[in-house]
Amino acid sequence: MPDRPGYSILISPDSRFLRARQEELCCLFPASPKWERQVFWAEREGLADDFWNIGRSFSLIPANKMIIVREANLFDEKTWKRISTLLSRPLRQIWIVLCFESPWKKNQFVLPEYVKKSPCFAFAQKKNWIWSRPGLTAATMRRYVTEQAAGMRLKLSDRQIHELVSALPLEASAVYNELNRIDLLHRVFPGKDINSADSGTFNIFDFMTMLREGRSAEVWKMLLREESRGSDFFFLLQTLLHRELCQLWQILSNDPALRFLFPAEERQKRSLAQRLGKRTIVQLFDCLFDNETKIKNGMLSPEQGTERLVACFLQKYSVPKGHLIHG
Repeated sequence: MPDRPGYSILISPDSRFLRARQEELCCLFPASPKWERQVFWAEREGLADDFWNIGRSFSLIPANKMIIVREANLFDEKTWKRISTLLSRPLRQIWIVLCFESPWKKNQFVLPEYVKKSPCFAFAQKKNWIWSRPGLTAATMRRYVTEQAAGMRLKLSDRQIHELVSALPLEASAVYNELNRIDLLHRVFPGKDINSADSGTFNIFDFMTMLREGRSAEVWKMLLREESRGSDFFFLLQTLLHRELCQLWQILSNDPALRFLFPAEERQKRSLAQRLGKRTIVQLFDCLFDNETKIKNGMLSPEQGTERLVACFLQKYSVPKGHLIHG
């Protein structure tokens, strides 16, 4: 087994990619006892005293510690020189991992010159102790979602992948969380195919379109049909409506976290967001949270909560088809 790196430098703007690499390093270079992760956050004024005293502390119980330093890109030159000196004297049971998390430019990582010219950085390059990975982009998002879904053995239709790519921020953690929610929904509703266009099967995306367009008769018909089957899809509906409201709020707030929507969807949702306004969106958030609380406290059944939620959204959220402004 090869010797582990004296220290490691990880460069990526995506925290989930950084965490995955840390776990990979622990597997590539196992230790006994196992590596204990301890995280420090870099500040422009330096690091806490606990960090600098790591190698000096004494314990009767042997421990292997992986010391994770987040946002190392925030170090000023004075602190970096101190870090560089520390790295020049590695300890057998201490593995320092520096995470540089600043945005990339033109698919290249950006580091301060005093970091790139430092002896410890040059030595790490020579020893291949530097790992880097760019964050997700609009061009890579679909492939990443598809690959992650396949790795989780989730069978997603092109339509559902399109919905995910359109709705999610360009962050691996957001993809991970959303795919886990979908996996949970499949476990909670094992008989449901939420991708199917078959009119005999509940299709959540068609339901959302009907709700958005104010097609109340069709909405209630589908809802009653599902309830007659003993279906309980309140939490599925709650999740999608919460995501929709978050998007509308982000649009009105010009939130940079909402980085990618297809042009037609962006125009439609911007029109809807402007028509609703922040006051109405807040009222819809209140409706969501109030319903969820009452169901969890046993004050409403899931069926009652679903009907109450749908009635609220039909009144405040829906726009009759043909009334959306497409400018």
